[in-house]
Order: sequence, then structure tokens, then C-alpha cells
Amino acid sequence: MLEQKGPVRSGKVRRVIVQPKRRKLEETPATDQEMKSSAPTIDVNKIPVSSENFLDIINKKMVYVDKTDVIHDMLEFSSSIFIARPRKFGKSLILEIMLHILEGSKHLFEGLKICTNREREWTKHAVFRFNFAQNAGDVVVHLILGIEDVCNKYGITVEQMNESFKLKTVLLEFNRVVNTLTNQGCKIAVLVDEYDIPIVKYIEKDHTEEELLQIKNNSELLSQFFNEVKNNRNVSKFIVTGVAKFTKTLHFSAANHLKDVSSLPLTSTLYGYTREDLKTYFSDYLEALACKKGQSVSKLIDDIVEYYNGYCFSFSSDATVLNPFDINELLKEQSTQFKPYWIRHGRPTYIGEKPWAECVDIASWKDTSISETNFDRFEPVSISSNTFIPGPFLVQLGLLTICKKGNGYYLDFPNMEVKSTFIEALVEKNKEHLMLEHARVCQEYIRSNDSDGFADQLKSFFTCLPYAHTWRIVKFEAYYHTCLYKANVSYGV
Repeated sequence: MLEQKGPVRSGKVRRVIVQPKRRKLEETPATDQEMKSSAPTIDVNKIPVSSENFLDIINKKMVYVDKTDVIHDMLEFSSSIFIARPRKFGKSLILEIMLHILEGSKHLFEGLKICTNREREWTKHAVFRFNFAQNAGDVVVHLILGIEDVCNKYGITVEQMNESFKLKTVLLEFNRVVNTLTNQGCKIAVLVDEYDIPIVKYIEKDHTEEELLQIKNNSELLSQFFNEVKNNRNVSKFIVTGVAKFTKTLHFSAANHLKDVSSLPLTSTLYGYTREDLKTYFSDYLEALACKKGQSVSKLIDDIVEYYNGYCFSFSSDATVLNPFDINELLKEQSTQFKPYWIRHGRPTYIGEKPWAECVDIASWKDTSISETNFDRFEPVSISSNTFIPGPFLVQLGLLTICKKGNGYYLDFPNMEVKSTFIEALVEKNKEHLMLEHARVCQEYIRSNDSDGFADQLKSFFTCLPYAHTWRIVKFEAYYHTCLYKANVSYGV
């Protein structure tokens, strides 16, 4: 928990220290009476749900799972970094923390691991932050807003610009401001949040010629901007985040100096909570929920891990993390039922709607090996093609994860939350095949131990599948594998 230390000085943000509770959690079941009497008093408003403002977390003394030592290590690892993680995994919050570190705001981090466990030179940078996460507007508009924000912060006269300005004019203004700040003795950092939103937004529906042109145009605009940053010798830090890395698009060709740290052990637990994080930072909230559910804390943690844990983003580390959005929502709500919080908010709308979702061979995911090179083979336009292999893309979306088996790596669902809701989405998409009704009938046969009725219903189900289906998927045997797998999951097998 974050607690205020000392008086609040005029014009300065509170100094804070982190004092997570490290006492041993209850490991054995207790009686109902013991649980009711021992339930701790909690303030669920101290859990930051959907808050991506680091200053708010500090000023309101909210729970913060301290990752600042790893953030420091990542900043020291390379001057130009790219990191890919799914939506609502804390990318914007961590990028904001980087901003405060790069601005030299050491007073914000007193008591945090970056100060207690690391030795850092708090060199002040002037930081440009271009936040495409705010909306999916025009690329040029986002660049103008980022430039104006820095000019206002440092008292630099800003040229009046609007969306009608050409990118060339905006880049000239960017270089002018960078040179002005450099002459004032500032180092320059550029942070780009959710770079791919202007591109990915067009994947959420079938492409028209106009939308394909917009994807290309946005890629070219980002390419020119990334190239400008790359060639400006005054920029000492360049950090880009996004959901996916479209490796062959123009902007990454222009920014080939970016070091992709997405799958390095360095970042394996940065974006997410570990089991140890739960015990260290959420002890009171876990005890309160365990009392409410009438079980031990250790059993509660086991259940939480089974339902929400399992995200692995590295081929070099076996470390897995829980989705932070899920955990914050669960412990804030103190719900006795685990709910798919993240997938309701973080799952892209086009899952279960795009044609390729219908022919994914879900049943073979656990048997097909994969390597890091598979993550460099898709582009935004190819997602609509019948040659698209969605597995690696679904990992970056958070719907699949990397799973090590023996000497190889495979894809699998990360946890029960994603598995159940992902399959339900595909089942709902295929309800025209009477899959939902089929599942209900099969469940009755299973409950009554009627194996003959079950077999007849299964045969009837496959008889109902059309010979010719949309998007020419009839030629894919994977389609039928998927239908059987979805049916099995839907009736609990």
C-alpha cells in the first residue's frame, strides 16, 4: 500500500513509501465463526481499476504493485525499445511511469524499488508522449497534440496547427521544438503509446478499398514520423508500445533500430501480477474475499491462479502472470464468483466475427509447435486473407499463450477465463448451425448416462453442417475439427 510520508510541500507531489504487508497469509481452513470475526477491514477504493494515472495512484495512496526496478532495467537495456502486450495489461501506466522517470522526478519514487534496489542517474529529459490510445483519430492530429503538450510544459511558443496541416509541416515543427529544447540543455525522449490503433481499428470489419487505403496511409504517416525520430540525433530515448508488431509494414522498416523486448525474460513479469505479487500487495483483500467465500486464502489463491493466470509471452522464460485488470476488478468487487472481466473489455470485437475465426483448427493448437519466427509473418491486410495463420496474432491479443512442452513450444489458452469465453464467442457466431441447441441436448444425454442418445445427437450435429460454407472454408478440414471442439467445450466435455 502507498502511504504518505511527511507533510505535503507546496507545489510538490506527496513523497511516498511502499509498505506492502508481508505477513504470512492464513494457510489452513477456518470455521465460519472464525472467518467472520477475522475478516480484515478493507477499502476497495484503494484498488486502481481503469486508472492509468500514476500521480492519482500516489496521491490517493492506492495499491501499486511495484515494478519500478524492472522498468529501470528496461530503460537501461536499450535507447530504442518496442514492447507488445494485449489491451488492459498496463502498457499506458508503465509508459507514464517511464515518463516521470525520464523527467527526473525522483521525489515521486522514494521508497519504491527503483530507489531502494537500483542506483540511477536521474537525468532530466524533455518527453514527447504521443498517445494513440486516447482515440483512433488521425495520425497527424495525435502528433500535433504531443508537440503542443511539450511546448506548453516548457514555455515554448507553438505554431498554430490543425488536422489540415501536412505531415511534413508537423515534422518540421517537431524538429524545431526538439532543437530548442536541446539548446536549453534538455535531453529528448519520445514515447509512443498504442502505435497500432490507427491501423488495427480497420481490422474490426471487412476491408473496403477506402479502408485499405487508410491502413496504407496511416502506415506511411507513422513510417515518416518514426524515420524522423530515428534520424534526429538529439533524441536519446525512443519507446513504442502496441498490441501487435506488424513487422513488414513501413513504420517498422523505418524504425528498424527499435529493440523488441516483448519476449525477453526481462519483461516476462513486468506487465501482469505474479502469484507472489498477490500475497505481497493484496493480502487484506484476499483474506476478506476468502472469508466471504468460506475458504482458506491458499485455496482462494489457487482458484484465482487457475482461472486468471497463465499468460506467458517469452520463449526464454517459463514465468507466467495474471491479468492485472482481472485481479483489480475481482478484489475491488469482492465477488464470490469469478467473472471474465478482462475478456469483456479487452477482447477485440472482431474475434468470432472475422472469416478466419471460423476455420481456426482449435483442436490442433496443443499439438502444433511454434517458434519466435512465427510472430513475424502477419500484416494488417493479410488478416483478411485465407492464408492468414492467426495463432501468433491471438497470442499478442491475449487470447492464446506460449506453452512449453518438453523441448518445444506450443499454443494454448492461458486460463479458464479466456478458454470458456473465447469458445462461447465462436459458438455464438455459429449458432446458425444449431450448436447451442445441440449442446443443451447433449448435456441432457450426459447427465442421464445415455451414450446411444449422445452418439446419435453428435451424428446429427455433423449432418447439419453445410457442405459449402462462407469464405471457402469447406476445403479446410480444420473447420470440422473446430466445430467438434467448440461443441465439446459447450457441453462440458
